[in-house]
Amino acid sequence: MRTILAVDGGTYFHHFSYEDPEVARHIRRRVHVRDLPGADLSGVDVVVLPCRIDPDAMLPARQALRDYLDGGGTVVSLNAEAAEEILPGVAVTPAEVNFWWWLNPATDPGIRIVRPIHPLFRHVGAGDVVWHYHGLLTPPPGAVPLVEVAGRGALFYVDRVSTAGRLVVTTLDPLFHHGSNFMPAATRLLYGLMEWLAEGDLGDAMTPTEAPAGGAAPPPIPASDGTPPPRCCA
Repeated sequence: MRTILAVDGGTYFHHFSYEDPEVARHIRRRVHVRDLPGADLSGVDVVVLPCRIDPDAMLPARQALRDYLDGGGTVVSLNAEAAEEILPGVAVTPAEVNFWWWLNPATDPGIRIVRPIHPLFRHVGAGDVVWHYHGLLTPPPGAVPLVEVAGRGALFYVDRVSTAGRLVVTTLDPLFHHGSNFMPAATRLLYGLMEWLAEGDLGDAMTPTEAPAGGAAPPPIPASDGTPPPRCCA
């Protein structure tokens, strides 16, 4: 099992989520965000940056995280608020958050899994990523998008091009919603994500380490039947 270090911002939802036995069993260490710049990351396989963490508190850790990535480490960013300032290659476009789209059965938020054969989806179900989101990502050339809003941008991607390590970036915020007891799909995403990070195939065979010639992104692999994933909340 991989060694996972979870960064803690001190909020109630970080504490609730990290102390949930289904999450805690995958975490070897917890470090407060203000202690992260001086933390010893040797022997750590994965660093998880939680959602809704103070961007100003993250800034002092920028170089430590970059050094860790350049040494081959894996950083998972669930934090749309600070990712662009902290992590290489991340570009976030703000998007209006519609928390209640699912109340109208005719509404389709446009969220699609574009690489359903990626090993992540052995642990995360299709409906577990279809809720609201906090911004749209533009993956750097060579990064592999896994979840997109059709025609608008990505919500989840894996990047092995921008550094010598691995960046997993999303604008979904499962720690907040699980820790607030709101949105069952977020709980399923969090449980599946942590299991994948700790024990699963990280999909390196599908993730290039060099950008393709001309900077073109890899072509998407469409969902098997072309239909929207299950609805999250109804």
